[in-house]
Amino acid sequence: MNRKLDELGRIVIPADIRDALGLVPGQALTVGLDLAHKCITLIPQGAYCRLCGSGEGLRHVNGKAICEKCLQIALADI
Repeated sequence: MNRKLDELGRIVIPADIRDALGLVPGQALTVGLDLAHKCITLIPQGAYCRLCGSGEGLRHVNGKAICEKCLQIALADI
């Protein structure tokens, strides 16, 4: 998978990678640099709901953080 930097030096993280890492819009990431391997590291900060991005009232379901509000909505649909 290849991506190009835009004029401001930004790159879009592909959706399948964001989903695999559980990243949500607005989530803070620590950006690191490994010069020996010429790679950039992104480390998610804090826990956020995988569905809405909230950081409050989190529960872990099957290894994924989900807030109480989204969990209640999901359970109501079952």
